Amino acid sequence: MASLSVCTIDLKRKPQYPLKPPRRKDVTVCIAAICEHGSAIVSVCDAKISVGYASSDRTALKNYRLSQGWNMMYSGSDVSQ
Repeated sequence: MASLSVCTIDLKRKPQYPLKPPRRKDVTVCIAAICEHGSAIVSVCDAKISVGYASSDRTALKNYRLSQGWNMMYSGSDVSQ
């Protein structure tokens, strides 16, 4: 014989919301797109670098040309945290 279980839902209970908003996370931006019917690539990145409590804009070179036809882009996390 099969057993039957009953589930009840309390409709008067208020949902539990977070007491504080989630912590803001800093991000780095590296974007690449293929264009000109596949014959070219456009790449864009930010130039901000931050370590611990200090940061600077227009400092980091995150889009680097290795040789003709070869570019490199990188991003990373703050290792001091």
